[in-house]
This record gives sequence, structure tokens and C-alpha cells, in this order.
Amino acid sequence: MQMIEKIKEYILCRPVRFHMPGHKGRLSLFRNNAATFDVTETDETVNIYACSEFNKKLFRDTASIFNADMTLFSCSGATLALQTALMTVAKGKTVLCGEVHTSISNAFALCDISPIYYSEICEDLFIKYSPSAVIMTSEDYYGRLYIDEVKKAAQLCNKYNIPLICDNAHGTHLAFHNDGELHPVKLGADIVIDSAHKTLPVLTGGAFLHLCGRYSEIWNEFMQSMTLFASTSPSYLIAQSLEYGVEYMQKQPEMLDRLLQNVKKVKAELKKKNCLLYDDLELVTDPYRITIIAGNAKEIDSVFKSRHIYSEFTNANHVVLIPSVMNTDADFNKLIKAIKMIEIMPFEQNRLEVAEKTTRILEMSPRKAAFSEHEVVAVRDSIGRITAFSVSAYPPAVPIVHSGERITAEQIEQISKVCEYVTVINTVSKLN
Repeated sequence: MQMIEKIKEYILCRPVRFHMPGHKGRLSLFRNNAATFDVTETDETVNIYACSEFNKKLFRDTASIFNADMTLFSCSGATLALQTALMTVAKGKTVLCGEVHTSISNAFALCDISPIYYSEICEDLFIKYSPSAVIMTSEDYYGRLYIDEVKKAAQLCNKYNIPLICDNAHGTHLAFHNDGELHPVKLGADIVIDSAHKTLPVLTGGAFLHLCGRYSEIWNEFMQSMTLFASTSPSYLIAQSLEYGVEYMQKQPEMLDRLLQNVKKVKAELKKKNCLLYDDLELVTDPYRITIIAGNAKEIDSVFKSRHIYSEFTNANHVVLIPSVMNTDADFNKLIKAIKMIEIMPFEQNRLEVAEKTTRILEMSPRKAAFSEHEVVAVRDSIGRITAFSVSAYPPAVPIVHSGERITAEQIEQISKVCEYVTVINTVSKLN
């Protein structure tokens, strides 16, 4: 029982979890008796992927909390919700604005969608390409919020009568902050994906698909699309935890207030160390995310681990901490004590690449590239070849190269910097 022993070893060290999932190991829903609640589809239980009257009411009631009109449950994470959304409304050309998660790139191949990659939304895109949909990220891994970009995209999509899909995987909790003013539903998006398990007390794999306006009227079509990708044996534990997580947040708003105060204390302690935070980059950021920027990020993370404090993600220049309402005051006190022990190596702000500003041009559709005959070549030998599958560092799983792109020397250099484990690439073996 190798995996069980490995997880037990981690649990026994009594870790302070500043990583996903949002329940932090403190989910009281099942009261240490999860097996009792683990059921399957019967006449007495609920088929979570059925267009039943029970689900219709459940989805409407949940949607009202998020200011949406219908909220579907996903037991296979935001990936399933994204696949469902794209399969249902993205027919043909679809604008992909800014950096996105690799699951979106993969969904383009699965759903045979023709992506139009642009770093920024503009009206010329709608006039030139007549896209069927626009998809964009509303909060990235580091906590940057694309508020103005979402608002602008929503206005243009409304003008041209096409849906705006927002990947809000990291921002479910924002629906409960200041009446949801930072959540993409409130910003005008038509379809929003929330990866609830990241920041709510929800089991891993729990996500929401919010439908607004006329798209809620065809919720049954979204459900039909969902069945193409979802397991026919969905986890009822995950489904129940989704309902629990929303109710917890709704009925205990003081917990989010407490979380915000604790996060502010941590950031204040970091500023005493002259630490550069993502908040300092003149960007709109998630007030609950803690992203440290330093020249010695890995050394900082090592200090945290020595005190059994575990971050979500660390690379050469970033330490990302994802707290939630389930982190206790004691968790934050331990983190502050650890911060007092660290030394910060300054990182030059002008060297920080905040977002990619290039326009991608595909040589082949993602579907054709992914399903064509392909071969494995060394990274150093892949320049000029067409990639079969997207290549990304995980986390944050933002593709450096998308399926169907011709690989450039600049991309190879980036892969070498951030994807140390990537030594070969699947490339299309014909039509190169």
C-alpha cells in the first residue's frame, strides 16, 4: 500500500496546508465516516448528471448564491466544466484571450475547435473572425485578477451576441467577498467555471459550471455535453461536499472576514522583510492569495517545509500560498513565525514577466495535430516541428506551446527554463 503509506507519512507530520484542497483536511461533513455517504445512482439517491426536477431545483438554488441563473455540479473538476462549456457553445472559431490552462488547450483538440489566440481582447477580433465564443482566464495561479479585461470582453460579447466563458478556477471564494464584486458572474460573463475545491471546503474534483441569462435556458444541453466527458460513476462524496462548501460559506461569512485579516497580517510581516509581493506589481490581485516574489524563493520554501508548512507551488522566483477559511489562526501564527526566520533575496521587478504578450499562429488545428501520427523527439531537436500536444510546466499548467503550433527557438528556451523534467516533445511526424 505504497500510496496510502506515503499520504499517512505526510499526515503524521501534522502539516500546515497552504495548498489545495480548500478543506485543509478539516472537512467535518462526513464525520470520519465517508463510506456511509458513498452511494451510487438508485431510485432513492440522485443522479447528479441527470436532467431531473430534483437537480433543476438544486442547480437553481445554488445559482442564486452566485448571482447566476443555473449552476451545474462537476465531480471531475474544472476540466469537465470547461469541456462541457466549450462543447456546448463553441462552434468553429473561438477566441482564446491571454494565458489559459492546458485543459482548455486539450478541450480544443477534443471538441475540434479552431482557436484564435490573442493576448488582449479587442473589437477587431469580432469583426475579422466572427467567433462563436470567447474564453479567458479571470484569475491566474498567482492571484492576478483580470477585472477590466473581463468587463471589456463581456461588453463586446454582448454587442456581438456571443458567449463569454470565464475560467475562474482559482476564484470561487470571490463570490462571497463584497457581494461578489470580483467574481466574473458579477462582471458580466455568460458562463463561468469555478474550481470550488481549490478555495472552498470541498473535496478535490468538485467544481461548478455557472450559466447566466439565455444559456441557463438550455442547461439540459450543457448536461448532455457533460455526459460525453464525465464518468458514469460520479463521486457522490464530491457532489455532497459541493453543496456543503457553498452552505458553509453562505452561513458563516465571518470566516471569510477572519481569513482576510489573517492574510493581511502575513503580508504585513513579509513587508517588514522588504519582500516583493504580487500585490506590489500595480495589478488587481486576489486579496486572499499570498504570492511571494524573491530571488531565493526555493530557499524560502525550504524554511517553510522545515517547519511543516507546505505551499501550493514554488519555482525559482515565486512561492504561492493558497489559504482558505479552513486555515486556523494557529496555521497563520506558525507561518508568521517561519517568515521571521527567512532572509529575502531581492528580485528585480523589471525582470519579472507578468504576462505573455505574443500572438500565436497555428500551423494545424489542435485536433488534427493531436490525432495525427506523431513521434517523440528531443526538445533540442524540436525547433521548427509542429507539436502534437501542448507543453507546459505543471503547475501552473499554462501551455508554452499549444497543439498545432510550430515550435520556435524562443519557446525551446522557455521550456528549458521552466520545465526541467521535459526532455522530449511529441511532434507531428507528417506535414512538417
